Amino acid sequence: MRAHPRPALHPILTLFGQGASMGIVSALRNRLMPPLPDSVRDAFTLLQFRRLQRQVPTLYATLILIVGAATMIAGKNLPFWLRVGIPAMVGLVALARLTVWMGRRNRTVSTEQAGRLIRTMVIVSSLIAIACSFWCVYSWTMAEPANKIYFPLFISMGSLSTAYCISTVPIGAMLTLLIGMVPINVALLLYGNSMDMAAAGSMLIACAFLIRMIQQQRVVLRDLLLLQNDMHRLATTDPLTGLLNRRALNDVFEAELASYHGNHGPVIALLDLDGFKPVNDRHGHAAGDELLRGLARRLQAVVTDRADVARLGGDEFAIMIKAAHAGEADALAQQMLSSLAAPFNVGPAAIRVGASLGLARWNQDGRTLDDLFATADRALYASKTRDKPEAPSAALLDHPILNALVKG
Repeated sequence: MRAHPRPALHPILTLFGQGASMGIVSALRNRLMPPLPDSVRDAFTLLQFRRLQRQVPTLYATLILIVGAATMIAGKNLPFWLRVGIPAMVGLVALARLTVWMGRRNRTVSTEQAGRLIRTMVIVSSLIAIACSFWCVYSWTMAEPANKIYFPLFISMGSLSTAYCISTVPIGAMLTLLIGMVPINVALLLYGNSMDMAAAGSMLIACAFLIRMIQQQRVVLRDLLLLQNDMHRLATTDPLTGLLNRRALNDVFEAELASYHGNHGPVIALLDLDGFKPVNDRHGHAAGDELLRGLARRLQAVVTDRADVARLGGDEFAIMIKAAHAGEADALAQQMLSSLAAPFNVGPAAIRVGASLGLARWNQDGRTLDDLFATADRALYASKTRDKPEAPSAALLDHPILNALVKG
């Protein structure tokens, strides 16, 4: 009787199986290392690096001591390359890395640099763990019965210490634990006596608890950074419009002065709505709030990345035109005023408002934000009371059509 070949697995089932496997791996990875939101990813990387700056030098110094002690107790019956060669190699690598990290102790790095240094640390720690694990298992198999227990002890101390010191980098800590702890404990379970088996079980349980602690620490740090982000956002943004507030604008202004070294500094514009109170009186405060949000969106659409927009309170807004675009200040101011010409659709009503604007240039009209605000405020007041604005130093701009116009 002729045997019929088994039909090949349907491609869809194959893909389904692969997809299921990938899904399991992804779920396990997310379980062990919960994903980070983009909003805190960079901050988390820098936090990891700062922790490593403090703890890795101590880790390598401790590793050198452990390697030295392990070399001293290794039996004479062990081959020279195993008794001295591997420990000496690990000790030299640890000494070299200790020197490198001591030089980084007070170093400030970018997010990209921190990420590269962290990845290098993970690779180095994993290679050291492989060398130590091989040394431990091989030495244990050849050691005299009275000395066997010391080898699992040394690898456990080294692995647990390393995992603790680099616990803010979960992948590095977990690899160190798995590479360092699992092989020797499997050997104890398979080839050891009852006490060896009990010790192996205890060490594996301790390893599992430490992995759980590392995972929880990542979650705690992530949540703290998210909370910090929320607190910073609440402290620096206007809750109604989402624009910067006065405090944040001051920080942006100082950062602009510190980073720009051209011939011009930033330009401050103050914009105030004309006739906004009747909008609240006639249509209600909810309509007024919606109008302010719409105005904020229009201003941001006009200035794009050339300026930062802030709400100072009520219907008053401040715009910091960046130093690189200071020459466009007059044109940009007119564009902002023109953007308010179209009515704001608030519910069933189409509401028009006017606006006045005053400019103040850094160095020409003041060197501090308070001085520039004072000059721009005088220009703003003058633009409300004069038929035609004056332009030069404290540039006075007024919308030609919409000033003090409110329609429902």
